[in-house]
Amino acid sequence: MNYTEPIRDKELLGEIARYLKSNNKRDYVLFSLAVYSGLRITDILNLKVKDVKNRNEFILVEKKTGKRKTLNINPNLQNILKSFIKNRDDKEYIISYRDNGDRPISRARAFQIIKSCGDRFDLRISPHSLRKTFGYFHYKTNKDIIILQKIFNHSHADITFRYIGVNSETIKKSINNLKFW
Repeated sequence: MNYTEPIRDKELLGEIARYLKSNNKRDYVLFSLAVYSGLRITDILNLKVKDVKNRNEFILVEKKTGKRKTLNINPNLQNILKSFIKNRDDKEYIISYRDNGDRPISRARAFQIIKSCGDRFDLRISPHSLRKTFGYFHYKTNKDIIILQKIFNHSHADITFRYIGVNSETIKKSINNLKFW
């Protein structure tokens, strides 16, 4: 099994987003959905326009776990989605295979899109890396592993820490950065 790491550089995330936005709006929205929501790729691909149109949150049943989840839509993501789904029918898939929106792209295609984007920036990434990126920055910003654990539906905080790449080296660095006087 291949293990992927989150992208830990915000400037690099911005570069990737700008590149995708200028080259393919759909792929930009795919990337944005993954980074801003932390959803698994299967759940992203199943999203339809009606799920997010004029909303700041939505409910979904996770395909992998079967668990019901309410997802708050980040305001930046709301703006990205609003622009992208403007003039699209409610029944269309957001990340669609064709312009008519009757079916989403495949998981394999989503993987190819993200992988080729990673190749362009000399990164080894997958859609799952973007989920981990969400988790990494969520934790870095909020410092609350319990909330992140709930977002990811992990059973233990240790799993979440390992998932977002908080390892012994990160712990060692955090201790070495302490200064009391």
